[in-house]
Amino acid sequence: MGLLTRLRMEFEGLFGITAENGDYAGNVRLRFPQLDERWVAGTTEGKANLGWSDYEAEIADGATRNLDLRALTGPLGSTLTMVEVRAIGIFVRNEDSPATPELTIAKGASNGFTGLGAAFSVKIKGGTWFWLVCPKDGKISTGASDKVLDISNASGATVTYSLVVIGTSA
Repeated sequence: MGLLTRLRMEFEGLFGITAENGDYAGNVRLRFPQLDERWVAGTTEGKANLGWSDYEAEIADGATRNLDLRALTGPLGSTLTMVEVRAIGIFVRNEDSPATPELTIAKGASNGFTGLGAAFSVKIKGGTWFWLVCPKDGKISTGASDKVLDISNASGATVTYSLVVIGTSA
């Protein structure tokens, strides 16, 4: 049996609009395309055969974690080599902390992952989700010199986060 994954997100909002005189004037809908990706086991279009997660990981203030997407340790101790990335998700916890938890996700200083561009840096605050999802084949590849994602913490306290990576071995 291989990996079977599903990622589903949906957004829909409704605003009640009032006229200048205070009378109800109608509703305005906010919509965004629904994301409903299912990857069956495999390495071609619409498939994924590798999954890795780090649930409730901690990173100390001032520390940087260099995540090598081509050398992840699987649940049974084997090395997982993500040749293509289908999804990366991170959730920064500590949302109720008196400190302001914040992690920075960036291209690694050495052999940096360029899945978000040649030079990127994204700050993610506590209680926030960040997703990079690309179900298409060949769109977000890793290589020997394009594989390291840096996760750093300069928020003044230890930060807890959860991370998941879905991808293929070929």
